[in-house]
Amino acid sequence: MDSAPIRFADFEFDARTHELRRNGRPVPIERQPALALSLLVTRAGRLVTRDDLRAAIWPDGTFVDFDRGLNYCLRQVRVALGDDAKAPGFVETVPRQGYRFIAAIRIESRETAAEKSAVSATPPRSRWRLLAAATLAVAVIGVAAEWGPRNEAHHRIAVGIAQTVHNWLF
Repeated sequence: MDSAPIRFADFEFDARTHELRRNGRPVPIERQPALALSLLVTRAGRLVTRDDLRAAIWPDGTFVDFDRGLNYCLRQVRVALGDDAKAPGFVETVPRQGYRFIAAIRIESRETAAEKSAVSATPPRSRWRLLAAATLAVAVIGVAAEWGPRNEAHHRIAVGIAQTVHNWLF
């Protein structure tokens, strides 16, 4: 199995570790649904039969209510992806046959993924703007509170200034 992350929409799935991320944040997914997702994304665009999924999720000799277990796994995959079985964007049900992963996928090398991780480790511009806005608002309110009169009108002015700064930055 390839060790490169598989990307689709806002998601990244590591088929080696079975970790799912959305916009860089971990998405909780249990082991068996992750195994189902792994098989689906590595065979994207092709039919994955229920028997293929059974073999990937449960080893030979495992006794389980297969239909209920598989339905649970696919439901959990859809929940993790925010997908809807009636209007699928990721996992399509092929009646009486199996399932098909229908979203476009991108596979990147580990080096490319590492470069992107290094870039994403720096705070985005919006974080700097938020920090600047908060610092400026605190400074303005602090100065106004220290030097101005202590009444309701003064308070409204300080809040108005803080809101204006916030709106200007965002």
